[in-house]
Amino acid sequence: MNLTAEREVKLGAWGGFRLPDLNGVLDGITAGPTTTRTLTAAYYDTADLRLARWGITVRHRDTDGSGWTVKLPEGDGGPALVRREVRFDGGAARIPTGVLELLRAYVRHTPLQGVARLRTHRTGVELLDSEGQAVAEVVDDEVSVLHGARMTARFREVEVEIEDTAPPELLEAVVDRLREAGTGKPDPTPKLVRALGARALEPPELAPREVDEGSNTFDA
Repeated sequence: MNLTAEREVKLGAWGGFRLPDLNGVLDGITAGPTTTRTLTAAYYDTADLRLARWGITVRHRDTDGSGWTVKLPEGDGGPALVRREVRFDGGAARIPTGVLELLRAYVRHTPLQGVARLRTHRTGVELLDSEGQAVAEVVDDEVSVLHGARMTARFREVEVEIEDTAPPELLEAVVDRLREAGTGKPDPTPKLVRALGARALEPPELAPREVDEGSNTFDA
């Protein structure tokens, strides 16, 4: 299990948008080389989308070796989406026990199932400080919602993810540069919620329940 904190701003983007030159967006900040990759992820939830309605996402992605990832909301980050990101090893055939234990208070004994599959064509660039250390990443994601072999919807978003070591004013400076280049306003809606639509925006029906440490783990 690997635990990290994620702080990012998401902005809408449309056809014709291109990532602007981010060199010098702040004194001492330079842009690394542009990279492209394609990521495919399967997302899991209960049939009533209980996790999505709590702002939680569970995904498996093997195209970049990240395995299983659980993202949990972590307080009010203003325009930034702040989440605790917990990663687990394991193949797609079975949800790891650690994932189920982490989510027990939310799903109780309700099984998880596949609810969405997304393919993302990602164009990204790292931002480096004066010592050459990465302090942020900016990505332009073109997302396809898949149902079997068919694409049922598409959307595009730009993400700015900031490291804890970044200068405090960097996030605002990057967002301003992206807005000037044609993105929309910051929108904290996660990819999965955009893919699932209105049902994932409904308020949760049940409060999370405390789980005794000695209780048995349920199966997916």
